[in-house]
Amino acid sequence: TTRISSVPAKALGGRVTVTATDHIVQEGARQFAIAGGPATVEVSSHAPVELTRESNGDLLLVATMRVDQPPAGPAMLVFNRTAIPFAALAAAPLGEWRSYGVSLKCFAAKGADMTRVETPFRLTTDGAARFSLADVRLASTADVLIPCP
Repeated sequence: TTRISSVPAKALGGRVTVTATDHIVQEGARQFAIAGGPATVEVSSHAPVELTRESNGDLLLVATMRVDQPPAGPAMLVFNRTAIPFAALAAAPLGEWRSYGVSLKCFAAKGADMTRVETPFRLTTDGAARFSLADVRLASTADVLIPCP
């Protein structure tokens, strides 16, 4: 695990390069260029967050992303150790920012512990890929809704 606090940075023995890219403001997002093999991009909290109430409503976990090269292999979106397929990443229009949302109810129904959320966003990929991440948040709408499998 490599914690990235400044960019540019390299991880996984140089297979992953992280740089700043523009979204809304200059350098408002991070771009991840993966040369190949398995890789994980994660957003975590310093202390667990209680999201039981939010998961009872119609809130979504929303990630704003731009795909420049879709992952060569399957991608998975993991919320607090509960994974779902993220096929929308492979089908994303190249070079365009989109918000991708998954219902918190989906993760709760699949067994995610909503009382102690430490890792609300983990994206695992396999193979070469290049994508940017601008933010991860809770919201009621998204450009693309990821179905609950």
